[in-house]
Amino acid sequence: MTDLHALYSEWEREEVARREQSERLKAFFKAAKDNGLNPKALRVAFAEKFALDHFPAAKVEKRSSDASDADLYLATLCGPRTPAYTREEAA
Repeated sequence: MTDLHALYSEWEREEVARREQSERLKAFFKAAKDNGLNPKALRVAFAEKFALDHFPAAKVEKRSSDASDADLYLATLCGPRTPAYTREEAA
């Protein structure tokens, strides 16, 4: 059972770190909202940008009503660069 205690200690450290990160992200998106940005659309755009940068063959998920804001943010993040495939090709 001593392994169980070690596992719990490791989990506890990870859980504390996860909660701290969650609080930082809440503050980050609150600041973005306070600056007039749409936090839900930012999350979508950031996730898509990350997927395009790190997993170019990944399918782009269906998006919510925040899609137009997300498209604007994503276009700004990606700049003039064109992805190797279109959303339609990814689907």
